[in-house]
Amino acid sequence: MDRPRFAVIGAIIAAVTFTTWPAASFATAPGTRSDAAHFELRTSAPQADSTVAPTDEVRLWFTQEPQDGTTQIRVMQGDERVPTGDAQMDPDDATSYFVQQDMPLTAGDYRVLWRSMAPDGHVVNGEFGFTIAEAGGGR
Repeated sequence: MDRPRFAVIGAIIAAVTFTTWPAASFATAPGTRSDAAHFELRTSAPQADSTVAPTDEVRLWFTQEPQDGTTQIRVMQGDERVPTGDAQMDPDDATSYFVQQDMPLTAGDYRVLWRSMAPDGHVVNGEFGFTIAEAGGGR
């Protein structure tokens, strides 16, 4: 290969690298991420650390649809598990799962333990607490 042709090929490689490298590096830079690319809990009702009126449902929303049959939600009051049915997917929103109790939760502090599996197979879990206020607004 003669020198002029080698210089032209080198210039083309440099131009392509220079124009595509910044975009690629920003998209995959360490420490950065997109919520759309990572499965996690987006929000809940009741929300973490909130105080709410008595409710008979705990609902979670994820950033992606969990794998079928992998979402578990446990509601705890102290060391006691609150009886609920299995976690159910919202038929109108596949990113939302919920459990229901037969009766509204009574006043007190609760903890929600959850576990689910991302579409790529990663198991993700977490917990959060909330408080049910006394009927009539007090605690």
